[in-house]
Amino acid sequence: MMEKGKSANGGWHSLTRGEKLYVAIAVPMVLVGMVGLVATVILLVASFFLPVPRLGWLICFGATATVLAGLFAEPYVRIFFGGGWMVFRNNVIFFWLLVLASGTATFKSFASPVRTVILATLLALPIVDGALRIGYIQATWFFVKRRHAGLRSRS
Repeated sequence: MMEKGKSANGGWHSLTRGEKLYVAIAVPMVLVGMVGLVATVILLVASFFLPVPRLGWLICFGATATVLAGLFAEPYVRIFFGGGWMVFRNNVIFFWLLVLASGTATFKSFASPVRTVILATLLALPIVDGALRIGYIQATWFFVKRRHAGLRSRS
């Protein structure tokens, strides 16, 4: 017999509070990112035929850059709360599409000095993120190896 409020297939009610919070943040973030990508493509195609207002590009930049920042922060928040991260091909494709859309919106909406700083930041963030992740993996491996050596010496 099933408990009241529990679904047979592990639905929403079977999630912990932290998992529900993660879903409540991640789903809108992905949806805003998808809308930002589609809006950027629409504005890019429309810009060949019509003058596109700068405000449209700024909105696209704001949406894609916010989601991009969320994608950078997400694994570190999960690690902070005791989880880990996994890399899926769809996430990597989504990430690089967001970088491309943010770069396009940056190029179309900002003047030269600001544009250069934002584009340099967009290029530097994946490098910094990769270095942090490699450092985390090396530190984890060090402590796992050290713990394993300590357990071996006790036996």
